[in-house]
Amino acid sequence: MFFCTFLIIFRVNYLKILYLCGDKASRIITNNLMHYAIIAAGDGSRLVSDGVSVPKPLVPINGVPMIGRLLGIFARNKAESISVIVNPGMSEVKTFLDIWSDSAHLQSLGIPRFSVISEATPSSMHSLYCLSKVIDAGTVCVTTVD
Repeated sequence: MFFCTFLIIFRVNYLKILYLCGDKASRIITNNLMHYAIIAAGDGSRLVSDGVSVPKPLVPINGVPMIGRLLGIFARNKAESISVIVNPGMSEVKTFLDIWSDSAHLQSLGIPRFSVISEATPSSMHSLYCLSKVIDAGTVCVTTVD
């Protein structure tokens, strides 16, 4: 399966949107301390209607949930912080994030701060606004799980 993502990398007065496939997503964000954010607040209605039984962030690619793949990329790239917004109706995603963000696990990865927001939003832009409240100043990479 081929992995593609949109990345939004911005500073206070700088915005760059990138569409990246494969390992380019992990290579674009090298060696700079950066804040990362994941928008995973959709309801997954199209997947459900197609018979997919797990929430979209937990759909596996080569055995790894999509959101887990992103978290791994961010951890390998020295994340200063990781923030995720999830749909409150997707308790399985919240449980996955609670397990992944165990303090000992975060400490072993060198991630000083991990935030999860559980909020229903009408659009990705609204989700980005919610995330902006918990992200510190600096360079930020924002992506969706797909």
